[in-house]
Amino acid sequence: LIEAKDTLDSEVERRTKELIVAKREADNANQAKTHFLSNMGHELRTPLTAIVGYSELLLRSTKGVLQQGQRDKLKVIFDAGLHLGALIDDVLDTSVIESGNLKVNLEPVAFHTVIAEVHASVKAMTRAKSIKLINRTSEEPPFVVIADRVRLRQVVTNLITNAIKYSPAGSEVTFFLYRLEGKIRFTVTDNGPGILPEDQERIFMPFTRLEAMADKVEGIG
Repeated sequence: LIEAKDTLDSEVERRTKELIVAKREADNANQAKTHFLSNMGHELRTPLTAIVGYSELLLRSTKGVLQQGQRDKLKVIFDAGLHLGALIDDVLDTSVIESGNLKVNLEPVAFHTVIAEVHASVKAMTRAKSIKLINRTSEEPPFVVIADRVRLRQVVTNLITNAIKYSPAGSEVTFFLYRLEGKIRFTVTDNGPGILPEDQERIFMPFTRLEAMADKVEGIG
């Protein structure tokens, strides 16, 4: 009995030391993560602040000097910079990362305005592939929804850019809003290869890509 007790005590002491070491390593990893995110936030926000600041300054100081098309392009840069800043704030929010809970700020949002902004921001992408991007949404009615504006724009951007990326050069990508059974629906159609039924559940797993397209199109799933 004495020998068994000594063996148990030794095992408990060994496991306790292992747990202490493991906890110390986990704490160090968390500190390193927080330090990394803090530094990354600073490094990303510094150039972004210049982009947003100078584009806003140009918008204010060039009224009547630049052509409307040039001002529209400046506005796209400014709006995209603000959107990216909001995404960076969320991505680098350590409290959200650690809790696993995503902050959602619900408010009335004019959905057609969001897709118009996305439409303007991806025009350069469509030109690179000679893809015609068609917005078939009319301005009336306003299509107001209750949503997080940043998240809504993020989802719309992902859907449209994926349609562009996976469509062959010279094809068309069409999107529009419409009402159906009391709900506002957003639809995107493209000329891409489509998704097999057996793959339609799997693609919603984080960082999952279909093997057939993984080497041909940029992205992380």
